[in-house]
Amino acid sequence: MNLAIIPARYGSVGIPRKNIIDFCGKPLVQHTIEAAIESKLIDEVLVTSDDNDVLEIASSLGIKNICKRPKELASNNTPMFDVVAHALDWFFETNGKTPDNFMLLQPSSPLRNSTDIDAAVNLFNIEKA
Repeated sequence: MNLAIIPARYGSVGIPRKNIIDFCGKPLVQHTIEAAIESKLIDEVLVTSDDNDVLEIASSLGIKNICKRPKELASNNTPMFDVVAHALDWFFETNGKTPDNFMLLQPSSPLRNSTDIDAAVNLFNIEKA
């Protein structure tokens, strides 16, 4: 099972609340969520955030794996490793299973689409990464 993890925290150093600002007619984070949903090779999507607005957007798009990230994992200095480890632990506790593979999809790459995601998963499988 392939899991997409989308981390979208409240704070941002460069652009305040960047994950919910309008980008081409929809919140920035929505582009990434929709690309993950449209992927043929992603089985589950998990959105992790300390921002209730981000979590509401995820819910409105049908995401069932919505992880409220604790504040201590949402600072500018928090290592992404810790965010991913928390998300994977939450996913196991909530769903009773561990993904075979996971992909981290940053909302700050809104031009990446489902075709790009599927190509990356295929390359991962071909190379046995």
